[in-house]
Amino acid sequence: MSSLLPNGASGPTMSTLSCRVEEHGREGVTVAARHFSCHRNRYVSDDGNPDEHVWCAGDDLILVEIREDLLRTIYGLEQLKGDPRIGRRTPS
Repeated sequence: MSSLLPNGASGPTMSTLSCRVEEHGREGVTVAARHFSCHRNRYVSDDGNPDEHVWCAGDDLILVEIREDLLRTIYGLEQLKGDPRIGRRTPS
């Protein structure tokens, strides 16, 4: 973790955080890169910090979108190059 503060103002630090992860199933998410079928998780901090919502897609769990409640910030995938394994399994 680069900072304990949501805006990064504390500077680099080493620490541990405790949280629980709630799975919220699958959702369609549209970002600048394209539309994805995603797994949605919510990270709930044990120390009262605001929740983070995370959407990941495909076998590689590509990070598609993050929503952070405290600063009301949304980060979305802008571009995806190459041949990601979205929604298909590779032969074993």
